[in-house]
This record gives sequence, structure tokens and C-alpha cells, in this order.
Amino acid sequence: MDLIPVFCKKDLNPESWMELGFFLTEGGRSTWKVDSKLSETEIKQLLETNDLPVKKIHKHSNIWIVEIDIGKLQLDMFYTWDEINPEVSDLDVWKIIKVPQILWSCSVFRNEFWKSMGFMEKQQDFSCPFSLLFEQLCLEEAPPLLRQLL
Repeated sequence: MDLIPVFCKKDLNPESWMELGFFLTEGGRSTWKVDSKLSETEIKQLLETNDLPVKKIHKHSNIWIVEIDIGKLQLDMFYTWDEINPEVSDLDVWKIIKVPQILWSCSVFRNEFWKSMGFMEKQQDFSCPFSLLFEQLCLEEAPPLLRQLL
């Protein structure tokens, strides 16, 4: 079963940039794989013992998407995609993408974004499209003015 810790960090100003973070394995080439029998409590324990503070857990038939509490996360304790060679690294890394918040309101941009991330191809493996789950997470965290645009 796939396990993808994520965060969406936004500013109150809808004209600023937001950060989308995905915690990936194998140098950012893969998602975590966990036993499908793990409970939500066990997933939370697994992540928190690895210094990933859990804010909210979303489970679907074969994927866990876990919102990480960005206020408690100590990013400097982890490698990021920019610090490694993703072609040969086996490290677990945060892949953090910065996107203009206002651009996120464009459905064409979001569709191209998910394609470029490789999640569109994986959606066939998920009962609920990853992009929709992550967009819901971003919408929940959006400032009121931006939420109206989305």
C-alpha cells in the first residue's frame, strides 16, 4: 500500500507562492510502501517516530495520504530533492515545489502540474485520484480570498 506524507504551505496573501511538499523514498523516485493491514494509529506512530508530525490522515483502498503538520515539522532534519542526485540516491527526501497561489486556480495548470509530477499515471492504481485529494488539502488550507477563486 502506498503512503505519501504531504504538506501544503500557504501565505495569507493570495498573490504569494505556496509550497507543495511530498515525502518520497529512493531519492524521490517512489512512494513509501507499507503493509495494507496497518491501522491509522500504526501509520501515525510510524510517521511520528520518523519525526513527521501528523495533522490529518486520509485513507483510500490502496493509499494513505497523510497531511504533515508544517508548523511542527523540522524540515532541516531531512534531505530535500535539491540536495541529492535523484538518479542514484536511495535517500528519503522531501520534494518541495513552489507554485504561485493564484496560478493554482487555473485547472489547465493543475492538470499539467499533476502530469509532470507523474501522479496522473499512478491514478489508475488509486481508488480516488491523488490530485483530487491533494487539491482538497490545499483548498482547506487556502486563505478565504484564494478559496473563492478555486
